[in-house]
Amino acid sequence: AEDAERQLRDRTADFAATSAALEEKLALRGEQLSRVTELRKGTQQQLNDAIRDRNVAVEAHSVAAREVEELRAKSAQLEEQLCKLRAEYEELLQHRVPGANADILPEGFQSLSELVREATAAREEALRERQSKEQLQGVLQEVEHEVRVRYPALLRQREDAERLRHVAEQLTHQNESLLAQVQDLEAAKQEAEAATKKAKRSEQILEVHARDISKQLAVLVYENRRISGAEAGRPHGTPEFDSPESQGRFFRSVQELAEQNEALRRSVAKLAEECRTTAQGEAQALREEQEQQAEEWRKHLAEKAEQMKALVDTVERVTDERNEAQRKLKECKAAMPSLRADQPTAPPPRDAQLREQLRAVREEFAKCTEVLHREVRELRGSELKARQELATVQGQLDFELNRKADLTVNLQQTERRLEERQTQLRALEDRCAALEESHRAEESGARDLEAKLGQARRDFNHVSAKLKQERAKVVSLEQNNTTLLAEKTAHGQLVVDLQARMVQEGDAYREMKRDLEESYKREGKLLSEQLELSKQRQEDLRRTAEGLAAARAAREAEASEAKTKAAELQAVNAKLEEQLALRTEEIHKLHVAGNARPRRGAEVAAEAQAQLERSQASREKGFDIKKLEDKLQFADEREQEHTKSAQLWQTLVKTHEAELKARQEEVAELQQTLEVLRAQQAKLEEEGDKAREREEQLEKKVQELGHEAAELRAAMDKKEAEVAAARLEGEQKAHEVVSRLETAERESAGSRDVVEEWMQRHREAVLAHSKDIQVLDDVKAKHAVLEKEAKALRQRCSELAGDVEQARAERATELESMRQRVEHAEEHGRSLAAENQRYQEHLLALSEQPGQPEAGSEAAQRAAAEVQR
Repeated sequence: AEDAERQLRDRTADFAATSAALEEKLALRGEQLSRVTELRKGTQQQLNDAIRDRNVAVEAHSVAAREVEELRAKSAQLEEQLCKLRAEYEELLQHRVPGANADILPEGFQSLSELVREATAAREEALRERQSKEQLQGVLQEVEHEVRVRYPALLRQREDAERLRHVAEQLTHQNESLLAQVQDLEAAKQEAEAATKKAKRSEQILEVHARDISKQLAVLVYENRRISGAEAGRPHGTPEFDSPESQGRFFRSVQELAEQNEALRRSVAKLAEECRTTAQGEAQALREEQEQQAEEWRKHLAEKAEQMKALVDTVERVTDERNEAQRKLKECKAAMPSLRADQPTAPPPRDAQLREQLRAVREEFAKCTEVLHREVRELRGSELKARQELATVQGQLDFELNRKADLTVNLQQTERRLEERQTQLRALEDRCAALEESHRAEESGARDLEAKLGQARRDFNHVSAKLKQERAKVVSLEQNNTTLLAEKTAHGQLVVDLQARMVQEGDAYREMKRDLEESYKREGKLLSEQLELSKQRQEDLRRTAEGLAAARAAREAEASEAKTKAAELQAVNAKLEEQLALRTEEIHKLHVAGNARPRRGAEVAAEAQAQLERSQASREKGFDIKKLEDKLQFADEREQEHTKSAQLWQTLVKTHEAELKARQEEVAELQQTLEVLRAQQAKLEEEGDKAREREEQLEKKVQELGHEAAELRAAMDKKEAEVAAARLEGEQKAHEVVSRLETAERESAGSRDVVEEWMQRHREAVLAHSKDIQVLDDVKAKHAVLEKEAKALRQRCSELAGDVEQARAERATELESMRQRVEHAEEHGRSLAAENQRYQEHLLALSEQPGQPEAGSEAAQRAAAEVQR
């Protein structure tokens, strides 16, 4: 027991030491985490600086792109100049033919050799321009190739970034949707519980309502039967709701039923409101209950912490009590020999009981020792596992520390490399800026020279164009003079022709006007006569239609009267046929009765008398029958005549309708002809108006032609004066143009040398710019490498953050397992304390038994020996 207690004490001390060590390690890990976060912030800042540098490089790239665009524009201008030179060269080649003399040479050239010299100089200049153009095209192709090579990588990086951002957004949306689904499911669960409660409540309400409706039906059936008077007695098998008294309530009228329905509706509304309020109260109660449970759990955890502290105190107190009990046992052992020497007596009679008790205590103590040994083994195994885990955690911590040191070294190296690269980039940027400044200066000088050359060429072209224009003006003025003379004669002849034609058209117009007026009068008379005839014909047709309608109505009335008479005669005929059928049946019955029994004399006589009387009556009735037959025959004849007359009238009505349709068609045709005539009259009037307008227009044209003839005469006089003045001015301008052309040729000869010199400078500047572009490409490649390294560092930081989180989670699980083990050890200590308390009580009971000191001492010795074991 002492060994177990000592081991327990050592184990608790070891656990306390390990927990303290783990807490220290946790604090160290927290400090490491803070340092790693600071390191991550520093790397993030460095990455931001690298991104800023990349943006600067992108801006430099955009500047280079703008320079490329300017070069393209310049190449376009050079191409335009080359096209102009080619055009000039082609013009020179057109004039350069064998047998050329000074007459066909352009003005300004005294001999053919001068013209050839100018052509060769232009050819050499065109060759130089072509070479410079090819060089510029090569530079542009290289620039385009570089742009085309670099663009897919940048595009892929941008697509990867967009894809990762899209994936992150999808994951966040999925997490949000899952959280929303969880919340919705919880809300749906609560709503379903509330709905089940409401459904139960509504089911109860519906059951009550169904009972009330059954009562109402019973009352309605009873009222119906009572009103209809069918309540004489209930037949067998009638249902129970026929008697409303049996339901406990009797309704005397429908008004009571309506009042009850209204009361039921109010009760249903009230119950629904109660259900709503109860559901809200239950939800509030559930929320309060959950909050209360959370508060109780917090209190329970606090109480558990206090209990843990109290258990630690009790373990210490139990260990002190155990030490005190061991001391007392030692004292008892020391006092036992003196007691045995003073009183050597026989064993007491209760020795057997003590032995039994001691055996039971021994067995129980053996069980407890086995349990303690098992727990000690478990504790040793758990301690071994804890030490192994601690060793692994310490190894991981050392590994993480080494990794952190390596990362710090790598980070410092990358920082130094970044600083070096930044200094190189700044130096390159300064060099690029200086080269750009020199390039701009050279380009501005080249542009000035090109502007001067272009201005000289434009002046030359302008002078030559003016000369050509003046010559063309002289030729055109001479042509205009001849054309104006021809037009003057033509206009005179035209005026004479127009006057003659006007006289002829006036005579024709007057004759046409007189003919149109006469035709209008004749057509108006014809139209008025046709209109009067159509009106008379329409009136006659209307009167005939009215007469036919009246005759048709009279015939229809007669036909209806004949139909009524025929119906009456048919009814009379039916009655007579019924009477005849009855008489024939009576005669047949009499014949049957006479044949059925033998005749007697009296009967024969009576029958004969009856036959005589019947014959007389039949004679009298025969006259009536003949009359009726005559009437029937007359009625049939009348009916046949009526049918014939009806058929005749039908044919007449059909013919009348056909005639009426024909008349209507004639009226429609007359109306159409009338509309056509009106349209023709309108057309004739429009033609007359057009003829009047044409006459007025012709008169206006005659007046305008007269004014134009006068203006043409005045213009001819002015043109003759202008031709004379233009001839003089053209001769003066020709002399001025010749002098300007000579000065322009002299200036162009001097400016051509200047242009060649500036073109050479431009080629040198282009070569220097191509070298600068290569340097810029190298800088961009180095920048891409730096970006890759920064990306690797960023990924390494994220991995370190993940490792830190994993280590934190592992430390939390280890602490939780240690806490559980401590709780288990405390619980085991409590069980040991209880067992020790029980043994102490038992020992005290044994030591306090009176009259048996020797047996008590022996039992105490044995118990002490067992405890020592």
